[in-house]
Amino acid sequence: MTDQIVLLESRTMRSALGSRVEVLDKVKALHLLPDGVHVTARMAADYFEVGYEVVHKVVQRNRAELDSNGLVVLRGENLQVFQRDILSLSNTGYPQARTNLTLLPRRAVLNLAMLLRDSDVARRVRTYLLDVEDAARSASSVNRRTLELHAELIGAMSVRLTHLKTAVEDLSEKVEALRQEVAELRIDRGLELRRRRKGRG
Repeated sequence: MTDQIVLLESRTMRSALGSRVEVLDKVKALHLLPDGVHVTARMAADYFEVGYEVVHKVVQRNRAELDSNGLVVLRGENLQVFQRDILSLSNTGYPQARTNLTLLPRRAVLNLAMLLRDSDVARRVRTYLLDVEDAARSASSVNRRTLELHAELIGAMSVRLTHLKTAVEDLSEKVEALRQEVAELRIDRGLELRRRRKGRG
């Protein structure tokens, strides 16, 4: 099983597992904004049961990686439009950001789970994620072995068919040789009978 430390320290490993966003809800329900796509940084902090500052620092330290997984920071007109068109749709009051609003889609939240060291929820997400990956790898290994066995069986059958084909060809040649021999014997026998008849006459 892959160690969580490797996941925490390897961006390549995090990227390889970044699409398995379904594990988030397996560990704990992730409540999204009314757009059905994003959570705010504060909502992510609530999900992971850590302070907002913890999430803010992790975002600052890993901004490029999180950006590549869909994190966006809304400012100015974009922020106003989002607040008017999305946040206002909900009866629940979301705090209105004054200058900016950090939004994370599920993929960025999963990325955050693979970066937060001191969150019990993030630890559980990583454990579940690695278990799912190990199970998928094991299933893939079983499927690969099954395919290998099928390939071996097909190979053995192919060799056997080749041998049978060779044996049939040899038998055909022998049968043809026997036919030739029988034909020659018939000719010889016919000539012999003619000679005898002439001798009698």
